[in-house]
Amino acid sequence: MSEATSSSSSVLDSNPSFHRWLNACSSIFPSQDTLPFKRRRRTITSPFPNARIYSANEHFNKDEEQEEWKSGPETDEERKWRERAEAWAVQLAETSPMIRFLSRHLAMVSCNPYDKPDPSSPLAPDPEDPNRLPESPLGRIVFAACPPNRVGGFRPMDPPSESGILICSNRIARKADLERAMAHEMIHWWDTCRFRLNWNNLRHNACSEIRAAALSGDCKVMTEFGRISHGLRPGFLKQHQACTRRRAITSVVDAVALEHLEPDARLAAAERAVDEVWEACWNDTRPFDDIY
Repeated sequence: MSEATSSSSSVLDSNPSFHRWLNACSSIFPSQDTLPFKRRRRTITSPFPNARIYSANEHFNKDEEQEEWKSGPETDEERKWRERAEAWAVQLAETSPMIRFLSRHLAMVSCNPYDKPDPSSPLAPDPEDPNRLPESPLGRIVFAACPPNRVGGFRPMDPPSESGILICSNRIARKADLERAMAHEMIHWWDTCRFRLNWNNLRHNACSEIRAAALSGDCKVMTEFGRISHGLRPGFLKQHQACTRRRAITSVVDAVALEHLEPDARLAAAERAVDEVWEACWNDTRPFDDIY
């Protein structure tokens, strides 16, 4: 996990989505472009290996076989969701011990999540665009509507300080959900800044997913109780480990490195990657002292 690598930067530099994401993380938002995402929806095809997630200015339509987003201005409902999530996030940044702790440790590794990128950047979209979203109150943590089954996402950049977090405001029902989503993605960001992760390396990917699931609160007993379909196992530690492994595998299955495989092969590869790094990554609780 500690190996430094820059192999992912060449992929990103050649990808127009790289520039679109940097725009989305700036204080002025694009209105018609898509936001790349660490994981890709399988119903959307792309000539690029990086994942995609669509902006809040695009609407979701569904038929029996295909899900797609169509371009359009932010709706009143989407605006209300975004403003509610932004207000909650500001409160969490001020009062949540978890979010305050992680933001402080991100700043210690030169990745302050609340820094606002220079709006004079040549990559910034036209400030006269009437459909652009207002700037995020939390700098590089942006809020937008997303496809179903997404709560948030982390987009690694080179340098890591230019990375960003996307929170899917239309998928956040409670402040506690937002706190877990922010913590999960902030752990990914800390891993990227501290260890220079290569997200195209399946073992790096698996390790960070294990740590994020274990440390963010994703697998607390009461959170798992709400996912009753998975069944509760006796004992805190066993339940926490089972949840962490399950959620890490679910995330790694969608890794770019596995896109070329059939579903069964993807699942087997994800399970193998998680198991290979499990002991080291489960026991690595940095920057925390322990799992809480």
